[in-house]
Amino acid sequence: MTKLLLPLWLLFFSLSAQAFNAAFFYGTPFPQELRIYDAVIVEADQADFAQVPGNLQNKLYAYTSLGEVGPDKPYAGSVPAAAKMARNPAWASDVMDQTSPAWRAFFLDKIVAPLWQRGFRGIFVDTLDSYQLAASSPQAKAAQEAGMVETLRQMRERFPGIHIILNRGFEILPQVHDWVTAVAAESLFQGWNNATRSYVPVKEPDRQWLLGQLNRVKNGYHLPVIVIDYAAPNQRPLARELAQKIRTAGFIPWVSNPELDMVGVGAPEIQPRRILMLYNGKNNSDVIFSDLHRFAAMPIQYMGFIPEYHDLTGPLPDYQLAGQYAGIIVWSDGAPLNNPRLKPWLLKQINQGLRLAVVNEFGFSRSNENLRPFGLNIKSSVPASNVEIITQDAMVGFEHSALVQPDTLDIIDAGKGSTPILRLKVAGQITDVAAYMPWGGYVLSPYAAYEIPYQQGTRWIIDPFIFFKRALALPDMPAPDVTTSTGRRLLMAHMDGDGFASNAEFPGAPLASRVMLEKIFKKYTIPTAVSVIEGETAPWGVYPKKSAEMEQIAREIYRLPYVEIASHSYSHPFKWQLTSEEGSGEDYHLPIPGYKFDLNREIAGSVNYINQRLAPPGKSCRIFLWTGNSNPGADAIAKTDALGLLNMNGGETTITNSQPSLTFVAPLGVARDGHFQVYAPNQNENVYTKNWSSQFYGFRRVIETFKLTDTPRRLKPMDIYFHTYSASKPASLKALEEVYDWALKQPSHPVYPSDYIRRVMDFNHSVMAREDNDWLFYGDGQIDTLRINAKWGYPVINDSVAGYNDFNGDRYLDLVKSPVNRIALATETSEAPYLVDANGTLLNWRRQARQINMTFNSYVNLDFILDHADNCILSDEKGRIIRADSHIRQHYHYQTHAAGRATFRLNCSLAD
Repeated sequence: MTKLLLPLWLLFFSLSAQAFNAAFFYGTPFPQELRIYDAVIVEADQADFAQVPGNLQNKLYAYTSLGEVGPDKPYAGSVPAAAKMARNPAWASDVMDQTSPAWRAFFLDKIVAPLWQRGFRGIFVDTLDSYQLAASSPQAKAAQEAGMVETLRQMRERFPGIHIILNRGFEILPQVHDWVTAVAAESLFQGWNNATRSYVPVKEPDRQWLLGQLNRVKNGYHLPVIVIDYAAPNQRPLARELAQKIRTAGFIPWVSNPELDMVGVGAPEIQPRRILMLYNGKNNSDVIFSDLHRFAAMPIQYMGFIPEYHDLTGPLPDYQLAGQYAGIIVWSDGAPLNNPRLKPWLLKQINQGLRLAVVNEFGFSRSNENLRPFGLNIKSSVPASNVEIITQDAMVGFEHSALVQPDTLDIIDAGKGSTPILRLKVAGQITDVAAYMPWGGYVLSPYAAYEIPYQQGTRWIIDPFIFFKRALALPDMPAPDVTTSTGRRLLMAHMDGDGFASNAEFPGAPLASRVMLEKIFKKYTIPTAVSVIEGETAPWGVYPKKSAEMEQIAREIYRLPYVEIASHSYSHPFKWQLTSEEGSGEDYHLPIPGYKFDLNREIAGSVNYINQRLAPPGKSCRIFLWTGNSNPGADAIAKTDALGLLNMNGGETTITNSQPSLTFVAPLGVARDGHFQVYAPNQNENVYTKNWSSQFYGFRRVIETFKLTDTPRRLKPMDIYFHTYSASKPASLKALEEVYDWALKQPSHPVYPSDYIRRVMDFNHSVMAREDNDWLFYGDGQIDTLRINAKWGYPVINDSVAGYNDFNGDRYLDLVKSPVNRIALATETSEAPYLVDANGTLLNWRRQARQINMTFNSYVNLDFILDHADNCILSDEKGRIIRADSHIRQHYHYQTHAAGRATFRLNCSLAD
């Protein structure tokens, strides 16, 4: 038995993030990751804050300057001249007279009041010592200080409940400390000299003076103290060192650039999860058709990072990327782009500390003028005949050999400091077609993903997981996982309503929808989403004579307790974006008499129809399942969001034994103008039956897809996804039953499709941060699993992590529901009892002395496994003892015979 790192497993503890923390961000756009901080000081003039979102009202503090007005402020020209008493040449600003009633009225009426109206409930007050530039005598200084106190007093009186953070203000704190939330100060260890435009270390006497003031604030007034130090964006290690020094001194750190327009280093430090993905929009009218989206996005998401797409042919981001992005991927195909800004922009990002991974092309022509700044030297281009491999990294040959034959090869020298990934010899010369560089790495075409001739599919030559991780220097970060919950793979089912009106090839020619209800839905009682197409089932649709029977069947299906209701539109658009742009007709949607395409009718109208005519009391439609090509525009997705609907479908996960490539595994979905389309985890029977033209038993091959997306990596949950017409033929119905029977034999955690969709959305919103060598996970409460490589260590079992399960060399951590989960890793496993897996969601896991209280919610009869539960007794809420029905090593399996919410108590009597 392994030894616990802590003295006793009874020293079960809960670690929480620091009691108060803060960030400063004056740039735009506002990074949503900053919401994890208690206070975020922002530049309110940015367009992001025309109206403060309700969820940020208690966090955002608007920057205000009480002591000075700079020329960049929109109200600078309106400041009363009589209120100005000096100039600050270092910042080209006016110093304001705090004794001036005109200035006080202006500050409250023209600066604070509009901020309050826009939703700000916090104010950051800066330049509280600027009066010292003009007031020299003790009497003059005292008058200025009294004026500031009066302004703050009136502000509190006029805006009840306002929160105030002061920048320094040491002279007035004796009078105002009870009004203040926190105090900030700049430059304890390293500052910024605006006159010389340089970072400068703080002199020891100045630091000692400031330390005295800050400790007086902290210990005398018991206020949180925030210290802002400065470091260049490309000096992240130095920023971390400064932040740690500030924490050691007992203060709250924020280390950033002098513009305060980057995500700096705080406590905790945000780990960027977004990766900027640059694609060639000239060759791809829609990002979903780009190889960057089709091939690279899934590996990036698997590692826990979030793709953010940007078209190389458009304007490039002009804001500070450092601290917000974990790296940049350029995947450019075809002819070089005519974008003269691209090369200097990339070099600027590298200089700012961003790492770059280039696939196929840089986006500009391969010339020495273009490539030499990246450390590459191109000599010539030669015919690619008799190519030999000189050096090959272990990750080359992942799915296909590197011995492919382009027409020509450029002779490229990656130079000093590079590490070859693939070095070839051709025409007696050596060329580096792929290498890791000091700034990241590159793989030139066609050595990343090779398209096999005659439409035989695409194969990775390189291992994308290894290449992107090393090129971008991605950290060993726990990955939010949407495939697994409480240690088991998710299982769900959903049906698109196509074929509801079809007559099945069975005696009596019953409707396929009736066969589906009797043979599938009543037999397989797992969580399922079922949709209908209004234009098929409604009396005003294309099958009015069958409508009454179809609607009755739909009502019976929707009354089943394990079925959730979805819409599959009104007219089943075949090509969403083209239909929106070009019009109507049989080429675009079902031929409903007199109908002209209308997005509102498709989405809101079909949902209203279902809710009013089909849904039983207490249930309503909550999912919209995309139809046809499942490629909606941002306008369509926005309408589902506005209605509070979840959305799903699309993606092309069709990996099988005949096409066993990760290029056939789709990402989680695609973002469009701030809205997100969630892809179905895998495809339906239409794909496996040659578009429903033959081999109607073909859907059984989805089992191959399930297996290949489970090992060697778990990439997807199991989604039994089909159409109503699968019940119209004996072969397809039997295939569907085979799929259900196989899936139900696997260890799984059944969930509704809506649960999965929410998990995907949580993946996009959640934040990872680091503090004291631990990881902090801030989620929306949907994702309850983090995945780590088993080699990284074992989770400490605490109030954040209830246990773990190992699979594929990965370790799936079972999270406890909490606003923030702290993940501490140890080199050895704990001897404390822990949860291995369950087929229900863990709602609560609390330790009290020798007892663990746990609560689950399951959609099927609950069963779960505990480890190290020997010498323990499990009982339910009524005190009835539940005995393990099996025991393998330290794993104790408990089987219940009820679904729903259940609480258990584990009492243990281990010797100390």
